[in-house]
Amino acid sequence: MSHIPFFDRLGDTLEAAIRDPMTARRAARRRARRLGGLALAAVLLVGGTIAAARILTEPEKLASVSIGCHLDPDLRDGGSFIWADGQDPVAACKKEYAQTGTPVPSSMIACTDPAGSVAVIPGREGDCQRHGLEPLPFDYRQANAKVAKFQRDVMALERHADCIPPRELARRVQALLERSGWTGWTTWLRSDMAGYGPCGSVSGLGGGGQRSISGALDAEGHRVMIFGGPARSTMDLLYGPHGLSAPLQDQSATRCFSVSDLQAHARRRVEPTGRRVSFNPVGPLDAGTEMDSRRMSRYQAGCAVIHDVVAAGNGRDVVVSIVQKG
Repeated sequence: MSHIPFFDRLGDTLEAAIRDPMTARRAARRRARRLGGLALAAVLLVGGTIAAARILTEPEKLASVSIGCHLDPDLRDGGSFIWADGQDPVAACKKEYAQTGTPVPSSMIACTDPAGSVAVIPGREGDCQRHGLEPLPFDYRQANAKVAKFQRDVMALERHADCIPPRELARRVQALLERSGWTGWTTWLRSDMAGYGPCGSVSGLGGGGQRSISGALDAEGHRVMIFGGPARSTMDLLYGPHGLSAPLQDQSATRCFSVSDLQAHARRRVEPTGRRVSFNPVGPLDAGTEMDSRRMSRYQAGCAVIHDVVAAGNGRDVVVSIVQKG
């Protein structure tokens, strides 16, 4: 679970936030790796067809999905899926390992896995086939650069205003697709996600507070997904590199607060930003609700803790959810 409740509500992660066949394939791929090679075919057949999965090996589509960084060359470890952001896949995985403190293999190679995404594994040239994978297409690098440029152009569009209505953003992104050589690609306005806010967005914030279009490209359907969300400034205020959401949640576990103490604390942090803050009482927690161990300990002791901090429905103000055991 991320520290970004907005995206947690859209799904398990930023990419899973936008539920589509691509997300289902990744989940199927992870399940298939645990079941073995024969199960892989069965799971893919459930989610579509093996032929459809192989279509994704086309360079443009391959560059539109996340990279799997694997320490097990046979992909039995499930992997860590990251967004390339225009980087060489091996360099991107090395950076991911360095940031997470994972020992970096002495040599790595980027391959195409059977489900149609990039898999970076320990090894050297020729090791892809040895592990049942295929080398990357020769023009993958060009396609990867194309996706990275599109991401830069989309985020430049989004920066034109703090809040662009979803339909207006869809119109602008469609024009961008047409003039950028994305033949056959269209925008997909996710009306089922309109309730998440009045402002259109293609990009989203990852756990590190950095924006990307990871998860917004439906490679199989040739669609760019646009969903409703808070204003950009509100997202940055809550979830950016110096966002308020995670610190407020963490601070609520530093001592045993009462509900009124936490409300006063949240007001002191939020109101100087010019945003109104309201409070949503929650509790007791449903069985299975996740929260970090420090806050859970305070909650179990009868203290009030901040469960999450999200944008209000107007996309600008802030709602703080406070939970206390009954």
